[in-house]
Amino acid sequence: MALHPTGTQMFAHFELVSRLNIAVHSLALLATPFAFIGAMAISRRLAASPNLAVSAIVMYAFASVAVVLAALMSGLIAPRLAVRILDPSLPPDRATMLRMLLRFGGDINQASARVFVVGSAIAILLWSWAMLRTHSFARPLAIYGCIFAVLSAVATASGSLPMDVHGFGAAMLGQAVWFIIAGKELLKPQQA
Repeated sequence: MALHPTGTQMFAHFELVSRLNIAVHSLALLATPFAFIGAMAISRRLAASPNLAVSAIVMYAFASVAVVLAALMSGLIAPRLAVRILDPSLPPDRATMLRMLLRFGGDINQASARVFVVGSAIAILLWSWAMLRTHSFARPLAIYGCIFAVLSAVATASGSLPMDVHGFGAAMLGQAVWFIIAGKELLKPQQA
């Protein structure tokens, strides 16, 4: 997210920003299956609380579909539309139509990002709750997960956390902290 360009930057320095936009979103698309593998490992570790673990992985899978859609819209479709909009031979009515499609794609991106943040927050809440019940992970991680998940879901659902580069980036940073610590916990041998 640190390298993610904004929509206004797209037309200011088109060639450079377009390439960066495609690269950033391609990286996100490539990382999503690996994040899901990590999420599956968390659910497997929490097998002692199967209802919560299964519910969490299902919610995370649902959220992952949404974030893939957001990355496709913003990173792979929007730059192609922008190239067409910048074509000087394009009739004005076509340019207007393409601008409307670009805005619509932005709306899909925003909605998908919200679904991802809320859905993945619910998954983190469920995993964290299972962590508290099973003692399979460090208690501070579970407490952080519960607090972070509720705050980020409520802030996103209420519209207090905008799904711009900064708001989405803040949600991703909070999730990254939780997932990195959970990953470190997974490397420790499980207590009998």
